[in-house]
Amino acid sequence: MRAITLSGNTLSGGGIYFRALGTIVDCNIEGNSSTYLGGGIYVNVPMTLMDRCTVVGNTADSGGGGIYLRGASLDLRNCLVASNSAISGSGIFIYNTSVIPIYNCTFVSNLFQFGNTCNNGDLQNNIIESLTVSSGTTVTGYNNCLPSLPGVGEWNNTIVTTNNLDFVGFADSAAGNYRLTPESPCVNAGNDQLEWLKDSWDLDRHRRIDRVYGLPDIGCYEYLPGGTLFGLR
Repeated sequence: MRAITLSGNTLSGGGIYFRALGTIVDCNIEGNSSTYLGGGIYVNVPMTLMDRCTVVGNTADSGGGGIYLRGASLDLRNCLVASNSAISGSGIFIYNTSVIPIYNCTFVSNLFQFGNTCNNGDLQNNIIESLTVSSGTTVTGYNNCLPSLPGVGEWNNTIVTTNNLDFVGFADSAAGNYRLTPESPCVNAGNDQLEWLKDSWDLDRHRRIDRVYGLPDIGCYEYLPGGTLFGLR
């Protein structure tokens, strides 16, 4: 599934209900709702790739306003998950899942929750405004920007915002613009050891690896400095 917009739907898995392997690339899942689970997306298959997508303004009456995973794994990259709502896990709710690779995404105005039986969570280069990690889970994080350091899991090179969203340095979060300013601590602060990053693009279709510093930014957008780049030889 590529380059489509899904909005205004009302089902379980309001925008997308995945029961088979697939990919979701360059899509907008916005303004959908579910009377139960997965307002934007419901996934219950072993592995699905979602890259350069927006999941914004979806609702669910129970769990997973934006994304709900049950016994499934979603390889989530370069995505914006914002302003979704549900009783629990308003951004993304993960239940009974063994592998959760989530890279270079931005989660804002959501509650990000791991279910009690979730294991082997792999979070790298993400901006997460609100994070709940349940006891009994195994979660490893590298180069994430978080409101505080969770008591559960292994966290490496974490930028802690002390619950101050302004600290992240968004261009205009009130207007839904979550691109980074040059003062943001997330610029050139990502982990560059992920093999897929070499040929990856951010949500604006800019290369993830900085041509000057050779480093990715944290979050779904790369900051692009102004000016002219000269090559001398």
